Amino acid sequence: MSLDPRLAGSQWRTLSGEQVDLIAIGHNWAGEAIEAAEENSLQGLPTLPLPYLVLMKLISSRAIDTADLQRLLGAASDEQWQAVRSLVASELPRDLEDLDALRQIGLWERGG
Repeated sequence: MSLDPRLAGSQWRTLSGEQVDLIAIGHNWAGEAIEAAEENSLQGLPTLPLPYLVLMKLISSRAIDTADLQRLLGAASDEQWQAVRSLVASELPRDLEDLDALRQIGLWERGG
């Protein structure tokens, strides 16, 4: 069950037995995120840029994603942090206070 009605998901197993989670996003920014991933190639694969990854983790509402956010935001450069905060402010403004707290916890974890 998802808390966000614009999310849908399913789980699959590969032939070798590995689990694959598929999440479908019905948010207005989902298309932009896919385009940004296509332009952000890491090791030859399209990769979601940090600001969109943060949005996805914020809307998923899973505890593991919250912990991931602390680590990701604590390790983000000032430039990356500003890009994340700007995108969250435009798409999920109600989550800005939580986002700032997650960043601070991540910085504390890294000794900052």
